[in-house]
Amino acid sequence: MFLVAVLGTVVVVLLTFALLLRRLTSHVDAEASNPDWLENFSMDRFAPMGRLLDPSDLKFLESQPGYRPSLRARLIRERRRAVIGYIRLLAGDFNRLIAIAKLMLIYSNEDRQEFAKALWWQQVRFHCNVLSLRCRLLLWPSVGAVDGSALLGALRNLRQQIDQLSLQRAGAV
Repeated sequence: MFLVAVLGTVVVVLLTFALLLRRLTSHVDAEASNPDWLENFSMDRFAPMGRLLDPSDLKFLESQPGYRPSLRARLIRERRRAVIGYIRLLAGDFNRLIAIAKLMLIYSNEDRQEFAKALWWQQVRFHCNVLSLRCRLLLWPSVGAVDGSALLGALRNLRQQIDQLSLQRAGAV
């Protein structure tokens, strides 16, 4: 009986994970994935994300006169909500970059099967990191620091790969 319960739980968790992963990867706005968007894309819009989860803000708040625990709870709630918004933006931009990279692969004169495979793995790792960050965010600040630098690094890396593909294509033409 215990084994059936454990197996049932594992199946539910895996199905939930699969559904969340599908939801995250399917959020692509085809119209927004154009050369103008890529040209204006900047990582700077994500700069405030790291500061939102800085625990020193909570310590500062606690040291202020008139501090109440409800203020801390409210600040935590608002910061979580803001970070979730940034995660959505990050995932949307990542999906747009993936769509652009896939289009570049489709219209490439060369067969880039290894790059296509690497692109797929990047997508899986990125969205696993998104899910992990969202889970840790639920427990923040109890779990300590929550860091979104892996997501930012993946986005930056993908942008660099697209730039390299563009340069290679321009060099071939």
